[in-house]
Amino acid sequence: MLRKLPLLLLLLAALAGPARAQYCVPGARFTQTPVFSLAQVASVQNVVYGQARNYQGQMQPLTFNIFYPDFLADPLPKRPFILIIHGGSFLTGDGSELNATCQEFARRGYVAATLKYRLGWNASGVCGQRDTVSQSLAAYRGVQDAHAAMRYLAANAATFRIDTTWMFAGGNSAGGFISADLAFVSQAEMNSRVPNAVAQLGLLDTSGNSLTTRFRLRGLFQNWGAVISDRFITAADAIPMVAFHGDRDQVAPIDAGHNDCPSGILVYGSRSIYNRLLQLGQCAELNVKVGGGHGVYNDTPAQDVFRIEHAACFFKSLFCNSCTTITHLDSIPASCARLASAAAEPAALPEALAAYPNPTSGRLTLTGLPAAGPFQLMVYNALGACVRQAANQRELDATAWPAGLYTVRVLAVDGRVRTTRFVKQE
Repeated sequence: MLRKLPLLLLLLAALAGPARAQYCVPGARFTQTPVFSLAQVASVQNVVYGQARNYQGQMQPLTFNIFYPDFLADPLPKRPFILIIHGGSFLTGDGSELNATCQEFARRGYVAATLKYRLGWNASGVCGQRDTVSQSLAAYRGVQDAHAAMRYLAANAATFRIDTTWMFAGGNSAGGFISADLAFVSQAEMNSRVPNAVAQLGLLDTSGNSLTTRFRLRGLFQNWGAVISDRFITAADAIPMVAFHGDRDQVAPIDAGHNDCPSGILVYGSRSIYNRLLQLGQCAELNVKVGGGHGVYNDTPAQDVFRIEHAACFFKSLFCNSCTTITHLDSIPASCARLASAAAEPAALPEALAAYPNPTSGRLTLTGLPAAGPFQLMVYNALGACVRQAANQRELDATAWPAGLYTVRVLAVDGRVRTTRFVKQE
């Protein structure tokens, strides 16, 4: 039975459709390829979005730097936005160090801002004697400042031609923690992990400024960060994520683990977030550097661009409603060519990929495979490890595989990707 939608929902649906179509366009815009030169990227430095008391108890101005395609060079009245947050263990760093990252996003057609947030906590002492309460409060301040900045940007979207229906966030290390908590953690959930924060610092969404403009994140750009609990990610707040992490990271473990040392704060890294999003039916891309430590794909400007290219392609796949869940275990170059061609002339959807019997305790058959032409088949376990890779294979024998959830990914010769999942029983 059809139900009548409230008028507000109808209006939102009407607005979202044209916006998605506007950004899912053929060509290089919003992809791995820059469409504007550095000379065509405008910026405003040290925009004040609020003020709050810092670790020393002094009032501190809160600022960001923002970059966007020059209005004369870019005819679009609105552009997607991403907030980028720097790392530094909540002790060091400055938003200006990610100016180049914001410039690269702007060259691809996005508006991007690099956040400057309050730093400082009692970091003295060796492992086992860390002041984890002080550290947790520092992280809480960072999340407060991210909330304040997003409220400010949503309220002043017209100034920078930001499309508030397509807002993203991301960061490196501590910035990855802040962006993940911004996306997934409510006030009540934060209170359960940092119970003394509200009394000392106030609420998450009232600190920094008095703005009440609401915002909604549509995706996450996660770089060797974590969330304070993957159980806090629910169907109501789950959003797509593109992530980069080393599987030997000891600072922010890729799975569940303690930050910095065995007595550190328990956190849940990119692979924990990825697996939780898959459980909730969300799309995600996880790039794992095998043997990599903290800060992978970050040693050179070219590696920074590598991550930006992947993020741009991932976001464009959201615009085109063609996001593919996948784990890369090596440095796969980004490519949005399939998205551009699909946007130019939408094709009929192929038959959905499926596996049966499902669940299975042994052999299973795949349906919905390409009828003509070669294809590559990959099977990943729940940890994102590839357990089977073959060409043109239409059946699988899972008899010897451990029980659990598996993802099948099929890449056709025309670039189309199809995925399905099955459960292996004992």
